[in-house]
Amino acid sequence: MRTPARGRCARGPNAIIAELLLDLGDAAGALGHARDAFAFFEASSGIGEGDATVHLALARALQAAGEAAPARAALVAARDRLLARAKTIENVALERDFSRI
Repeated sequence: MRTPARGRCARGPNAIIAELLLDLGDAAGALGHARDAFAFFEASSGIGEGDATVHLALARALQAAGEAAPARAALVAARDRLLARAKTIENVALERDFSRI
């Protein structure tokens, strides 16, 4: 039985649990935690650390659950978010390095 973490810091642990469940072959459980993590991410306006982990966990869980199109959409959204974040870096060399990651 899943008892989701509560509060603003819950997205990171839920994303990590989703990744662990994927490693154990539990796609349905992983998807539930990944969706919880993403809901917390959206509720906090996407501010804070670990947002890339949340997006990746969601995409991987969707793919594992057989939802290929939503998984691709999640990856595109994550990429676009990272590229937009890179554009806010004022140091050109740092922005280029960030974009390569």
